[in-house]
Amino acid sequence: MDPLNPEQGRDEPGKSPATHVRAGFRWVVPAILCLALTLAPLSAADDSCPEGNLLEAPGVLVSGGGPGAPRTIDGRFESEGGSSGALAVHLDSPLQIDMGTPRTIGAMLLQADGDDDYVVEGSIDGVSWAPLAMAGAAGAGGMRSRALRLPEPARVRYLRVSGSGGDGSFSVSEIAAWCGVPERPTEADLPKASGLWPRGAVRGVQLGTALLGTLLLGWGLVLRRLGREDRSKRTRDVGLAALGILAGLCWWNLGAFHFGNYLHLPDHYHYFLGAKYFDELEHTRLYECTAAADVEQGLGEIVRQRRIRDLQTNRLVSAEWIVNDPGSCKAQFTTERWEQFGRDVDWFRRAIPPPMWERMFVDHGYNASPAWGILGTSFSRLVPANDATILALGLIDPLLLLVMWGLVIWAFGWRTACIAALWWGTNQLEGFPWTGGAFLRQDWLVLSIAGICLVRQRRMAAGGFALTYATLLRVFPGFIVAALVLRAATRVWRGIRTGNGTAVAREYVSFAAGCLLALFLLVPLSIWTSGGPAAWGAFAENSKANLRSTGANMVGLMVVLSYEHENRWEVLADPERLNPELKWLEAKRDVYERRRPLFWLLSLGFVWLLWRAVKDEPDWVALTLGIGLIPIASFPACYYFSILLGYGLLLERRKEGVGMLLCALSVVTHLAYLAFPSGLFYDQRYGLDSLAVVLFVVLVSVRRWWPPSAPA
Repeated sequence: MDPLNPEQGRDEPGKSPATHVRAGFRWVVPAILCLALTLAPLSAADDSCPEGNLLEAPGVLVSGGGPGAPRTIDGRFESEGGSSGALAVHLDSPLQIDMGTPRTIGAMLLQADGDDDYVVEGSIDGVSWAPLAMAGAAGAGGMRSRALRLPEPARVRYLRVSGSGGDGSFSVSEIAAWCGVPERPTEADLPKASGLWPRGAVRGVQLGTALLGTLLLGWGLVLRRLGREDRSKRTRDVGLAALGILAGLCWWNLGAFHFGNYLHLPDHYHYFLGAKYFDELEHTRLYECTAAADVEQGLGEIVRQRRIRDLQTNRLVSAEWIVNDPGSCKAQFTTERWEQFGRDVDWFRRAIPPPMWERMFVDHGYNASPAWGILGTSFSRLVPANDATILALGLIDPLLLLVMWGLVIWAFGWRTACIAALWWGTNQLEGFPWTGGAFLRQDWLVLSIAGICLVRQRRMAAGGFALTYATLLRVFPGFIVAALVLRAATRVWRGIRTGNGTAVAREYVSFAAGCLLALFLLVPLSIWTSGGPAAWGAFAENSKANLRSTGANMVGLMVVLSYEHENRWEVLADPERLNPELKWLEAKRDVYERRRPLFWLLSLGFVWLLWRAVKDEPDWVALTLGIGLIPIASFPACYYFSILLGYGLLLERRKEGVGMLLCALSVVTHLAYLAFPSGLFYDQRYGLDSLAVVLFVVLVSVRRWWPPSAPA
């Protein structure tokens, strides 16, 4: 492999995943590449072209970039393919290097986040800049080394490195530069990536599984239409079981997890600290008080350069004011609680790599409802933050998911569970990288699916309780219940016309009793654990603020209607501004306001379509089809669309048809990712995903798919 050819090392078509895995297990630290380049003969011989890495010479200064910027020329590399660790620097601004005197540069080595592009520029005076090289995305995530041969040697004093494209979050761990172009070393293989599989291999297995699921279910549908549904049934069952198990493993990234760590530590930071100290932090002071705790630890200069999101206005602001007045946050705590908070913050600061730590504060804070705090606050207040307790909290979700899949098999059978798993494990909207290894992030999903399973088995009260609990946790599961209300109202109205309305209504008393029990039990408990009735009002205000500053990874009809090509992120986002997304968000809101009447018209049309689909169906089918109201009437973040696995439960009513469409939808999410992989194109990617999801739920809800079911 030629280390000076940036195209080498990218995934090549035709190579099997096994080839990539074998290549990944070669372990030669990028420093060997640096050493080989350093010792190779150089083409220039004058004083301005010394041997060795020019950036290791005395007097070289580094400025800009972000906290810890001098680490980028200390000669130390991150593990190839690993996450941004202690050696990497998050680029809040372009990184500038002053070599002290003009030098001739012919080759460079850059280790940076593999998902992004990086531009290297040069200047004699620090004012006029010219591009020297482009380090393209490496075709895999984690920190990746790129060896760059300049088209022709350039004489510069200053170098400037900035991110371009990718996910908009840039990290650099090491930069080296040489005067002449070195000879090609005989061996320069890069070390293995973190985890069992590179990201590209995991996505390839997910896409392949979704494609095979589409073909297998399509095969079964064709045989059924031909009246040969028993043909090759055993073979198809074995194939379905294998694909279902593989899809389940795919959700866990085939054991690679977060490509270096099972735990999702930034998510734990938000939910553990947000719940444990909700009395003092509420929904608006998490980032502010964390910065104040950092200042007390002597990190004032780092905090001074930090951007944080003001969780009251949801705009990005400089944290410099906290350095000048850290006591305003400390005043919310008792002395004992502040010391506990400081210790917990210190653990997270040490556990999370510095670049990731600095990036976290532009997120949207702690957004859980008071109902989530019943368990979340209770668990987090029992223990301090340390390795054992955070791991224990991160293992709760896997146990809940095991319960969920057990209920699906109990209520619907293993074939239905396999079809549901094909969506859950293979799509590119949600998955382990988003919320896996986190703290109680799957509870709403488990309760939603459990509610449908319980109603399927005529445990109406338990089903009502579970679905109401899920609604109190995340609000939008309430749309699932709305579809059952449509069916119940239709049946009661028909009963009134035939003189049997009271008897029909009595069938739903048990479900309503379960809903009311959940409200009467959980709401007071949530008020008690959250410090008072005002917690629900604060949650409502926080939710409204988040809706006004929605990110690019939302999915739903509103996302489709608010998209205009000339107002896309890559055109309107300005990374030089403190709030780079502000103009983009304002444009999206303006477009949506113009199209709001169309939104209401389409939403009402879907409700009518849904009513026609559910009015003659069993109650559990009505609940399942009610999932379609979620993308129509709201626009949750992409990782909440694990709920679409509920459509896989319809195998009993529509045989392989809906499952085939669900697998095809998963394939479309991969195509959207492949078409728009960069953070610059998130709104196009999730706009395409939104359109596909909306078309899917409309198609599945069309009346002709749902002839009246046989009486139970």
